[in-house]
Amino acid sequence: MGHVLRKISLKEIFLTVIALYLIVIFIRSANASFILLSTLNYNFTTVEQGLIQGSYSLTEALSGFASGLLYEYLGPRKSLLTASIMLTVSYSLSNLIYYENIDPYLLILPQILGGFSASLIIVSSIALLAEETIYISYRRRLFGVGGLEASNLLGYGLGFFVGGLLEVFAPQATKGFILTLIFSSLAFLMSILLREKVREELVYKKFYRERFFNVERRSMYLVPMWAGVSIILGVAFISPRIIQKIFHLQTGMYHPSFYHSSLGITLVIAVLLLSIAVLFGSFLSGYFGRERSLLIGSLSSIAAIPLIGVLISRPEIYVTRSFSDMLKLIFSDPLITFLVFSLILFGALAFMIPPTLLTLLAEFTDKTRVRGPSSGVYVTTLGIGIFIGNVLGGYIFDKEGILILSIVLSIIFAPLSLLTYFLLKYKADIGRRR
Repeated sequence: MGHVLRKISLKEIFLTVIALYLIVIFIRSANASFILLSTLNYNFTTVEQGLIQGSYSLTEALSGFASGLLYEYLGPRKSLLTASIMLTVSYSLSNLIYYENIDPYLLILPQILGGFSASLIIVSSIALLAEETIYISYRRRLFGVGGLEASNLLGYGLGFFVGGLLEVFAPQATKGFILTLIFSSLAFLMSILLREKVREELVYKKFYRERFFNVERRSMYLVPMWAGVSIILGVAFISPRIIQKIFHLQTGMYHPSFYHSSLGITLVIAVLLLSIAVLFGSFLSGYFGRERSLLIGSLSSIAAIPLIGVLISRPEIYVTRSFSDMLKLIFSDPLITFLVFSLILFGALAFMIPPTLLTLLAEFTDKTRVRGPSSGVYVTTLGIGIFIGNVLGGYIFDKEGILILSIVLSIIFAPLSLLTYFLLKYKADIGRRR
């Protein structure tokens, strides 16, 4: 191959991984702030807003495999640098459209470019993270990929939170997409710094041409469970609108005072809790091991999803006006107490799934070291699943309500997750690996 990989220190791994986390945080912050600023700056209909936002997400999903091939061709440094440049150009064009009073529907074009660049960044981050952590233990690797999942969540929270602060305290700063451009420029800066931290030996072995389109066979076993997780995420992304509609049905009002008055803070708290849950799931997965983590996580998810539906449908939770009122309700009503603590238990166990799947993806590509196409399949599955969750979740909720929606989600997730578990157990022998 011409290069012999040296065994690097944990400090070198740590610096590279942190830089990757920051890149992911900034690209997700850029997307979140674009969503907020486009809402503030333009009077789009819901459908028009959805088309503009959807062009980003759909492009990110459909270009996953192509991004994987490009990663294998360019290598990690050039891939991340190229993607961050494209992202910065994308949001520069968005600013040009705003300040030059160009037809706002043309925002779809830079959004398509932004979606492709985001796909390349995520694929490159997953593949490079797998490469950088190849020599460390399974448990440490779990925390590495868990941190990547947490970075995705934190990025969206940061973008919405900073945008919300500017809306309240500096409304002039929300004109155009300057904040979005700042976030994308920070991602570009981090990609430049990362170039100096990625080991030269990784840039890049000359892969064999016959392996260029190689997708690791065992990584395909992960697709059903990833699809199930992605569909759930898609429904979660429309949950604010679902809760608002339920509140209106229960109280006759449109804006819940407790939730509405602290929306920005509530969003950040929710994102932080989810990020902590992912890291805690990484810890639990390291304790239970690969095989049991997937089985326990799957069964817990199947149980947790209907519990969410039952809890959200309870009218009592929509009359609280403060956090202390919510706590009093939780501990005064036995049914609510049971639902909340059961949900905490099953939810914590369910969060073992994402880091375990990403760690397995890394392990499955350790032998060939051709990680791009397999990582691209993950990104494509994630994007398509989220899209299905958006559409299916909204349709079922409008027709049947939250309880039926949660039951249907559980029914969909059960065979998908268990199929992956049995494929891995009986074909990939993951239980024998320690």
